[in-house]
Amino acid sequence: MSVPELNRMFEDGLTREAAWDAVAQLDPDYLAEYDLDPSDIAALQAPDPGSLAALGVHPMLAMWGSFMRNPGFAAGMSASEYFDDQRKDAV
Repeated sequence: MSVPELNRMFEDGLTREAAWDAVAQLDPDYLAEYDLDPSDIAALQAPDPGSLAALGVHPMLAMWGSFMRNPGFAAGMSASEYFDDQRKDAV
């Protein structure tokens, strides 16, 4: 598992639209730009914030990574709703 590379990939997805699209589609050429192992790729198949954060992905990037990979996730929850839920769970 290469958590720093997953974090870097999600950060890049937030700064460039083409990178966001490449993460969304799991473009193999784009993924090859990162030192990801098969378990990283497997984690990207159907991620949610909890599963990515459990791997060690920064919670903020776990949320955005879930938005990138799951268009329906964004339709069901906004970023503010996600963080409201996280705060409630932490209390």
